[in-house]
Amino acid sequence: MGFTMVKRKKKKDNKISHPIDKFFGRLFLDKEIIREFLIYLVDDDFVKYLDFRTLSREDRRGVQNYHKDKTSDVLWKIKYKKQYIYIGILIEVQSSNDNTMPIRFLDYIGLYYENKYNSLKKNDKIIPIIPILFYIGGENWNAKMNFHDLVDIPDESIKKYIPNFEYIPIILN
Repeated sequence: MGFTMVKRKKKKDNKISHPIDKFFGRLFLDKEIIREFLIYLVDDDFVKYLDFRTLSREDRRGVQNYHKDKTSDVLWKIKYKKQYIYIGILIEVQSSNDNTMPIRFLDYIGLYYENKYNSLKKNDKIIPIIPILFYIGGENWNAKMNFHDLVDIPDESIKKYIPNFEYIPIILN
């Protein structure tokens, strides 16, 4: 794929701006693009149970509170089996391997959940977040994808206390 990397520019307020981040941000605001993205690129069983006729974009204030300049984060509401769920797509565009991706996603997701939790009604729960990485580098992506792979867990009795999740890598090289 023929991407030309553009150097990140610092804005006056020290926020990082990247043309590819902005491109994906605008791209994932389109309902049809999200539908095709989930069907064709996300290789997971949950996708076959989504009712795309019910897909609607949601307010993403919880994400904006943390990364005001990250236009590439979107929330979508969709019927999953018999109930509605939210799919939060957090986009990190990488041009080189980065073993800290699980840590970066954990930080981002944790702060998002903290913001959302404060606005919940009594019996509500926070929405699920599905972290997605877009990799556009020239080398194969071989960075750690599971948070547990970064933690020296002494044994199984400790493991249940350590957060665990994976992100979905979309490789575009």
